[in-house]
Amino acid sequence: MLKNIPRLMNWLIKTTRGKSVGELEGVFPPIFDRYYKIYLPFAFADKFPEDTYPTLPDSVEELNARAAIGKVFFQVNKWETIKEDFLRPIYLRGLAKHYNLPFSNTLGVQEIYRKLGKKPIQLQRSIGYETKVLEILIDSLGPKKKVRQFDYGNFQLGNLHADYQKDWIKVIKLADWPISFQEQNELLNQPYPYLSAYLFPSKKEWCIASGNRLGGHFILIALSDEAGEELEKVEGLEMVRLEGSY
Repeated sequence: MLKNIPRLMNWLIKTTRGKSVGELEGVFPPIFDRYYKIYLPFAFADKFPEDTYPTLPDSVEELNARAAIGKVFFQVNKWETIKEDFLRPIYLRGLAKHYNLPFSNTLGVQEIYRKLGKKPIQLQRSIGYETKVLEILIDSLGPKKKVRQFDYGNFQLGNLHADYQKDWIKVIKLADWPISFQEQNELLNQPYPYLSAYLFPSKKEWCIASGNRLGGHFILIALSDEAGEELEKVEGLEMVRLEGSY
């Protein structure tokens, strides 16, 4: 048994335990009709000086050079140098074009990495872009809605170690989620931003699952058929409906 978990979380824990990584049943209880993956944005830096950017600096000079280039391209207040076209089909097409790789609608970023033999340095993430996606989602769900935020450092209850102690829950206004998300990321300054593991209203009309274990570039949402149809109409969200796995 997990320690220090409130009883109100049993609806999540008991029904998802024992499921495998990648299965929706390991993330959400079987009370929802639809499941979606909502992509968080990547950005692609134009004219990035890849040839002069030391990926593995081994001297003070190289560290200084890397820091100087990073300030121009990767600091939050300098993201106007990054393309605004950052959603998944666009950045994959942009990557393929930049590196003269054949593009198809089924092309995945890992396939591009394999063909290049590396992860492109100029492919980056921005907290500002990600919070915009969260705000669009929140506007569709109701920004004034009070939700429970359950955070334990892992999104998949079925694989959470029994003695893991970072277990807590609180009630927040849904509109405050992007604010806390941005504050957490600015504090941690990690390449894969931190997201709260679960968000859901008291009546459990929907449930959002997110976290670093998802790979850092999408969130999952479960809801009813009717709510799913409305979500699909929302502009500015890039999503795919899921069946069985994510």
